[in-house]
Amino acid sequence: MSSLANLTPQKVIAGIVFLAGVLAAPILTNQFLAGDYLPVIAVISSIGAVFFLTYLGKQCWVLMPAFLGLNGR
Repeated sequence: MSSLANLTPQKVIAGIVFLAGVLAAPILTNQFLAGDYLPVIAVISSIGAVFFLTYLGKQCWVLMPAFLGLNGR
C-alpha cells in the first residue's frame, strides 16, 4: 500500500498553509514589531476564512445576499 493512500485534499491544503506560515513568520513578526498590524490582521482573516469554508461551507449560501448589490446583480 502506498503512503499516498491517506493523502486527502484537506491534508495537502493544511500542509501548504503550515509551510506558508512557517516561511512568513519571521517577516510578519518583523512587521508587527515595527508597528505594521495589517499583515497580521490579514493572516488572522485568512485563517478565519479557511475555518469558515472548511467547517461551515454548507451554510455559505446564507452570506450570498450580503455581497449582492441593491439591484440584485
